[in-house]
Amino acid sequence: MTEAERDGSASHAGDSASCASVPLRAEHTIAALSPATDGDFWVFGYGSLMWNPGFAHVETRHAVLPGFHRRFCIRSTIYRGTPKQPGLVLGIDAGGECNGMAFRVTAAQRADVIQYLYAREMRNHVYTPTWVSVLIDGSAHEALTFVVKRDHLQFTCLPESETASIIASCSGQNGSNYEYLENTVRALHSLGVPDPDLDLLHERVRQLRDESGCAPADCTLN
Repeated sequence: MTEAERDGSASHAGDSASCASVPLRAEHTIAALSPATDGDFWVFGYGSLMWNPGFAHVETRHAVLPGFHRRFCIRSTIYRGTPKQPGLVLGIDAGGECNGMAFRVTAAQRADVIQYLYAREMRNHVYTPTWVSVLIDGSAHEALTFVVKRDHLQFTCLPESETASIIASCSGQNGSNYEYLENTVRALHSLGVPDPDLDLLHERVRQLRDESGCAPADCTLN
């Protein structure tokens, strides 16, 4: 999950060709905020939620989401960029597979957590809140996550070189775009499921910043 404005096997972090991905199936576009049961439920995080969940939970597990991939496809004009210099944050789109973190929320915290997530992720309605089936230790569990809307004005599909340049240079209210990428890379490594595409993007962004003498996390390239 991302800091998108309110602002897989492969992440497709910057490959513009992957934007022509598999169309979303009808069962993956359900925007209802309650699944069939009223008990504990899981939240699937794939971006900033992995390292900054911000809500009460009683368990965290590595989870795999089949049928979706993670990519930097949402322009951020508040949290990791500005209206004049938008940054990029993560979304998930159809096709591939996505490793992430599942958070188990108790029934008692259900309403508060869903309300918090909706306020955090749906400020500009760049996502569809969606109930998906994730694999935890090989077993399927229903989880709430947020799927990017391809027809939203903040959705974008950029070449990797442009993606790297933007992430290297942008900052917003929550810090630098580089910090957002680095924290996500570290979270995936801590889970034992590094994302090769994000690792490559991270290295390219770091090289750009080194070439420009950007050591601080909030350095902005000119």
